[in-house]
Amino acid sequence: MKTRFALAALFIIATTLCAFSQVTQEERAKKSDQILIKMRKLDLMNQMLPLLLTKDQMRKILPAVEKGRQAVREQEKLEFDYLRKLEPKVDEALKEAEDKGKVPTRELLKEAITTFTMFGLKRRAVADDNADLVLKAFNSTLDAGQRKVAMNLLDPSASQPGIDVKSMKDDDKVRFYVKFVILDPLAYDILLQMSK
Repeated sequence: MKTRFALAALFIIATTLCAFSQVTQEERAKKSDQILIKMRKLDLMNQMLPLLLTKDQMRKILPAVEKGRQAVREQEKLEFDYLRKLEPKVDEALKEAEDKGKVPTRELLKEAITTFTMFGLKRRAVADDNADLVLKAFNSTLDAGQRKVAMNLLDPSASQPGIDVKSMKDDDKVRFYVKFVILDPLAYDILLQMSK
């Protein structure tokens, strides 16, 4: 009886180990992404909960955040349109490189660099505009104590080495918080859920 039980337990363990070892690389990557998203949400909540935002305050901030999200979606669409125009040239150059060993032209490489430089500039402009928009809603909604908490939750020098935090104005610190916490792509859903 004990032997049968031990064999059954070994069979279950072996089956479980086989199942885990048969997980594909794509499944592991997908699961890893899910875990990383959960960790980021937890980090965002760690940065938002100390503000003690009321549901009403969250509802007042959410429309500005949604406008910012819409601006990001419009920028992503613009980038997609540019990339689609560039794709045939890239496909042709890639085929020639694979089939004939031909190096891509300088013109194509320059066009690609110019396109990605433009993307970077436009993304920064959208991020700055969004930060200004949400900062306005944030400042008109939070009280002085909540603003003080927001100013001190993040260390800007940790993500932007060389920045002189001591010379930053209070509004700059709150703006930094808004940009890196409230405007994080995952923050909207967290705020929306917490506001209900």
